[in-house]
Amino acid sequence: MKYKFTLSIALALGTISVLLLTSAASVEAQNNLRFSAGTGVVTLTPGENMSITIATGAGDDAIAFRFRRTRYVKTDCVDGLCRYVVESQTTTPLMLSAPNQSSKLDFMGSQMGTDGAGSIEVISSSRNARVTMQITDAVTGQTKSILIALLLP
Repeated sequence: MKYKFTLSIALALGTISVLLLTSAASVEAQNNLRFSAGTGVVTLTPGENMSITIATGAGDDAIAFRFRRTRYVKTDCVDGLCRYVVESQTTTPLMLSAPNQSSKLDFMGSQMGTDGAGSIEVISSSRNARVTMQITDAVTGQTKSILIALLLP
């Protein structure tokens, strides 16, 4: 009886240890994406598009990253100060980019409607990745605004 009880405890502790190690590994993978840069909340006209690009340099290692796109809607305005709330948020699956590669996510002003706003954020495993944000004319493709961002922890 004492032997069965000891064996049961040993099996239970072994199972718990395996579960904890598996859980820690998945948390570790999520924590590797610790640098981010974003556009901030921007209102666009239906004739404008916003995009964010992440690129690795020639000597950089491969990086892991995600894009997060958020759409906001206006709830009210008082004396020119408007309040926006999150309507929807989409995060891409984990993606990998090899050296000399880049990836881009677009947000079209026509998706926001007249009372909408949006933001795009990139979350990366590398502080050295280059992030560029720009607003362009949807018809001509002409760049209206450009920002090169630093990835921050």
